Amino acid sequence: MEYIITFYEALVQLSVAMAPYILFGLLFAGVLHELVPDTIVTKHLGRDNIASVIKSALMV
Repeated sequence: MEYIITFYEALVQLSVAMAPYILFGLLFAGVLHELVPDTIVTKHLGRDNIASVIKSALMV
């Protein structure tokens, strides 16, 4: 039983530590979604080739 309590305490601590970064990432993604047109994303990343994969990896 002690292991379960320790696990959940660690889970809560980890969640609290990660929360600001997750919220920032969601906010940033929402702003990008509104500012960058879908056509640009589809033009550069919508193909089924290695260049699209490389471009998407470099954008991160």
